[in-house]
Amino acid sequence: MEADVPQRSLVMMAIAMCLQHLLMSTMTPMFACFQVILKSFNVLSASFAISQISIPILSQTMIPQSANSKYKPLKRLGEGKDGDVVLAVPRVGVQDLGSCIALKILKDGKTTTMARKMLERLKHLQHNEDHLIAAIRDYQDNELPEWHCMSYIPGCSIQKLLETTYSEHGMPPTVVCHVLAELVRVQGHLRDHSLTHIDLGAGGNVMLSNKNGDAWPSVTLVDFSGVYPYNQRREVEHVFRLIKRMTKNLEAVPECWISSSFPQQEVLAAGMIYEMICGWETWVKDGEHLAGVWSLWSKRILQSKQSLKDDVALQTLREELDTARITEKDVERMIETPELVMEVLRFDAVS
Repeated sequence: MEADVPQRSLVMMAIAMCLQHLLMSTMTPMFACFQVILKSFNVLSASFAISQISIPILSQTMIPQSANSKYKPLKRLGEGKDGDVVLAVPRVGVQDLGSCIALKILKDGKTTTMARKMLERLKHLQHNEDHLIAAIRDYQDNELPEWHCMSYIPGCSIQKLLETTYSEHGMPPTVVCHVLAELVRVQGHLRDHSLTHIDLGAGGNVMLSNKNGDAWPSVTLVDFSGVYPYNQRREVEHVFRLIKRMTKNLEAVPECWISSSFPQQEVLAAGMIYEMICGWETWVKDGEHLAGVWSLWSKRILQSKQSLKDDVALQTLREELDTARITEKDVERMIETPELVMEVLRFDAVS
């Protein structure tokens, strides 16, 4: 959270004035000395407020010394329940858009959410084509690392898109089907290794970005902290919570997304998908049925994605993703003048 320096300084001055008033009623030499100190404190506080008005502190995030010595923070990308994510470049070597990484710094007491053994395990899996998760680039050499780096994924999170461009009618059905198919794909890949991602529901950890030569955006999961040992119910729960958000909890495709060129039977089939998503809690209890749904939907969803393709809607999404991405010029500017001020922890935690 950005610090409001002038307001903070006024509060400090008010506290000092209250204490001064209290001390004035006491006539001992010791309190007289404190009065002098408080007067100095008032002057310093006022000077601090004036001098800082034109230099706002943009962040008070702490960064471990081991991370700060290797990476230069540029900009805050996001904040989660267990830590902050910042855009950074290496301090040594090339510093450009291609060298950018997303540095996650875990909050106090949250280092157990991402043990080194899990990072090593995911790094081993990331060369699989179905591993739609940001690649691990680096991490602190501790059993319970305080920080780790992943590839920077340009674009925009589904959560942000739903809060802005698609706040009223949800996302186009072709995009809903595409994202659902990709989530089924990556969850299936994780399931093959007895893992699942259980922090997808809000959409903040699912990034969409433009991909050359493809009408649909690439889908990438950007946080490892949600990867846990496999649990079937939680796997489905988090996938459908997100898709339910993308459809705005509607049981049928909104009229605004239905084109006259769409085959009627495909619109009806998409409506059945919407209805099933809306009431997923009622059928997810049946594990045997659930396994069949995953298999069946992998084909049905891909068919609906193609048959309900909307070039205008996909172009609008491409433009939104282009607008949201960080450019080479942005990186050059931030290297010169970072949008982030971080306090360095001089002593890293030890395993």
